[in-house]
This record gives sequence, C-alpha cells and structure tokens, in this order.
Amino acid sequence: MGFFKTLFDFKRGPEEPENLINIKEWVRLNRWMLFFFIVVAALALILIVSNVRNINNLLTEIRQLEKTEKEIKNYNLRLNAQIIQLEAPDRIIPIAETNLQMSIPTSAPKELK
Repeated sequence: MGFFKTLFDFKRGPEEPENLINIKEWVRLNRWMLFFFIVVAALALILIVSNVRNINNLLTEIRQLEKTEKEIKNYNLRLNAQIIQLEAPDRIIPIAETNLQMSIPTSAPKELK
C-alpha cells in the first residue's frame, strides 16, 4: 500500500515521489523493449487464433471425408452383394436353358491333347 500512497500523495507538493520517478525512468529506458514485447505477444495471439481456425477447418474436412468413406464402403458392399446374386447358378441356369437353348452336360468333359 505504501507505493500507491506515495504515488497518489498530493500533499508532497510539486516534486514527484521517488517511486514514480523510478517507474517513469524505467519505462523511458525500456519503452522499445515494451513495444517489442507487446508486438510479439499480439503476433503470437494472432498465430494461435489462426492455427485454431485452421485445425477446426481440417477437423471438419476429416469428418466429411470419413462420412464419404463410410458411404462408399456401404455402396461397395451393396455392389458385391449384387454381384454374388447375379453370379448365382440358380439364376444363370434357367436363363441359359430358356434363352440360349443350352443344356447341362451329363458327362464330364474330355481332355484334349
């Protein structure tokens, strides 16, 4: 409390308190260092905020890509199931017999030399 009491002590007259003189002198001597510190702190804050925004954008893009990947995998599974259904002999044999007049052989094929 002594510092603030001497800082705002108006009974002392026109001379400034010793602590206030020391603070003014320190600020005068180190004003460029203070300015540099404030600029560096502001730049660091800007970089941090920019980095957070970029990370959020990347996370949103990752979520969208994962969703697209899941949709493509589901579509691929449906196509594989459809391929299995279309390749089934139970479906092919009746079509071959009726439309192409093919018949199922009764004996095994002979090997040609």
